[in-house]
Amino acid sequence: MALDSIVLQESESAFVAEPSGFAIGPDGSFLIADRRNGVLHRFARDGRRLAAIGRRGPGPDEWSRGPFVVKVSESQVGVSDGSRHKTLAFPSGTVLSEASRPAGSSFLAMGGSAAFFRLIDRGARTTVERVVGSERVHGGPFTSMMGRSLAVDNMLSFLALVPLDTSRVAVMVQNSDFLYFGPLTGPFDSIAVPVKSRRGAMPELVNGVTDDDPASQQRAAYQPSYPFLLARTGDPSILALTSVDQTFASNRMTGRLWLSLVDLQRRRACSDASLTLITDPQPWVDVVGDTVFLLLQAVEPAGAPTTIVQAKRIDSSACWRD
Repeated sequence: MALDSIVLQESESAFVAEPSGFAIGPDGSFLIADRRNGVLHRFARDGRRLAAIGRRGPGPDEWSRGPFVVKVSESQVGVSDGSRHKTLAFPSGTVLSEASRPAGSSFLAMGGSAAFFRLIDRGARTTVERVVGSERVHGGPFTSMMGRSLAVDNMLSFLALVPLDTSRVAVMVQNSDFLYFGPLTGPFDSIAVPVKSRRGAMPELVNGVTDDDPASQQRAAYQPSYPFLLARTGDPSILALTSVDQTFASNRMTGRLWLSLVDLQRRRACSDASLTLITDPQPWVDVVGDTVFLLLQAVEPAGAPTTIVQAKRIDSSACWRD
């Protein structure tokens, strides 16, 4: 059920051009990474524009390529910037730390002072790196699809992760329809997330991908569902999983979003509620408690884009009947 729809305050000189990340700040404000304009926008819950953090450039308080993925903890904001990761103080935007990231790494989540990254190591059979200061710990589930094909590892092993506590995580991997949870270094338990409306992992297609057959890789590109966001809800035993079915349209991606709820305690999943009918451009999403926040852009007849944040309550009453 829709709770609210907030139109963001934009102008010809200050607007959201191309969202590349979205998160709800510790104070409830909206943080939007805009890779085309090279700024991190901050808007109040009523849509008022509060700040533009950073600008395009090579300096410590600037964005060389991004900003891209945005994740938050209680008082900090993590932002990826191409091959670098920055931790910012909130709400000032002051850079607290900055570190280079290896090729193939992508920013997944913040948990307290820890940052989590996708980093696939075929030899060690790990998929996640947790970074706390100078300490680095590798772990994460290595699914049965992985390891046999570098193309699968590179193309079809995108992850969504949420920390459950100081030692445990929950992870969804693109090439599997199971949610994995347990200590970062394992062992992992798993719960099936049935495919009802989303495309899912499409194992019959992924099984045909080989490193020496580009055609098999092209057939699988953009086809399986992409695990976009994994988040805790107001119920500590229930996780919200957002998946995206992407389509490449001209020079951009479109995407339909699906919401699944996974009950870790009762080992069950309620799959594939459609979040929005808008697919172009692909929406962005964050979850706080029992509320889903959707970042949408609509193009008016005159051609001027309007950026909207829509809030919807998660209603699990129709999912499970005990």
